[in-house]
Amino acid sequence: MTRPISLHRLAQTEINDETDYYFEIDPELGREFLDRAERAFDEIVENPKASMIVVENVRPKLVDRFPVSIYYIFNEEVFRVVAVASDKRRPLYWMDRF
Repeated sequence: MTRPISLHRLAQTEINDETDYYFEIDPELGREFLDRAERAFDEIVENPKASMIVVENVRPKLVDRFPVSIYYIFNEEVFRVVAVASDKRRPLYWMDRF
């Protein structure tokens, strides 16, 4: 049985903002970002321990070809995405979300 992915409400806003940003540059770039972000979510589910823990139990997953990381926690029941962060933003700004 696959564990569901739950996004913190601010992580959902962040992925929407990143998507909008890339769509404004070029709709094809926006679609590519969505495809690669979806692939990153799939890879998290397939191999959640592939990334090293950066703080507490939070692990990052890079979105291929984009300066964006998905920060997540997982346990037996659920994957919890705490942030979808541009790598150009201040580091660890999302620490109070878990």
